[in-house]
Amino acid sequence: MFLTRLIRGRTHPAGFHINVLGKPQRIPKESNKIRSSSTLCTTFAASRTFHQVSNARRGNELFSGHAFHPCNDAVRCHFGTASPLGEDHHDSSFNFFVLTTQDFEEVKAFLGLYFFPKEPLTLGARCEDEVDMDDLIMKCVASGVSVGFRDKATRELVGVRLSSILSSKPKTQPPPESVPPEVAKVINMLNHLWEAVDVFADPGVKRVMKSDILTVHTGYNGRGLAKAMVERSERLAEGRGCHLLYTQPTNAISAKIFAQRGYDTRYTIDLDTVLDKQGNRVFDTSVMFGNNVIRVMSKRVDSGQ
Repeated sequence: MFLTRLIRGRTHPAGFHINVLGKPQRIPKESNKIRSSSTLCTTFAASRTFHQVSNARRGNELFSGHAFHPCNDAVRCHFGTASPLGEDHHDSSFNFFVLTTQDFEEVKAFLGLYFFPKEPLTLGARCEDEVDMDDLIMKCVASGVSVGFRDKATRELVGVRLSSILSSKPKTQPPPESVPPEVAKVINMLNHLWEAVDVFADPGVKRVMKSDILTVHTGYNGRGLAKAMVERSERLAEGRGCHLLYTQPTNAISAKIFAQRGYDTRYTIDLDTVLDKQGNRVFDTSVMFGNNVIRVMSKRVDSGQ
């Protein structure tokens, strides 16, 4: 049984509980936010391999999530058979496209370089091991509602939004015993977030697009590309008969983008109030660049079907 409805003093399998009488949520200062958009995936596949990785820093962000390597020439030359979505009206330097299964390896390598180095929850959990997310990535690139964009000049993949379509609420699964405790913390928190709001209980909701990852190459921040990907994936969801869009942004900048797009906040949790049995914080919020508040957000849409 996971953290579905926590009350003071009740613990979950990872051994922490939420102090419901703790201090009020702190809104991160603008200067402390991570300088890009990033939304953590809402589920982890059972991990099959873990490798210790070095603490390589890129700017002021700690690379501690995936032990991926930069794309090789073969990967960079592969563009799959994605369907074009046109160009961002804010910047014609990019081509948008729908991701397919042929983009799997490139997307996987991209996330290792530009998502996990700045993902707040994994940083706060002090994850230093590779997490196998192959199943999640494959599910998303096969969904028809995941998008990416490339720099026209270099043909380099510089941003992705990974999403999937659900027609029922999947049950959460406990983390495998083989995973490190740091990874188990993340899995249990994500399970808690998924259980906190049952979007399928909303009237008329039978089909949901769940956003798992939104991230941009660090060299392309500030150009409106994350917002453009959100807009285009929403169009795809509407065309596929979705009634509701769902996301769990762990980054305050991502949350701002979704709020601007009309998403409502359904649930929030301040990680400073998540404590272990000894009363210590489970997540080290001091290394999360002010992103200590996680939200569950959703938006109703007019279905195209």
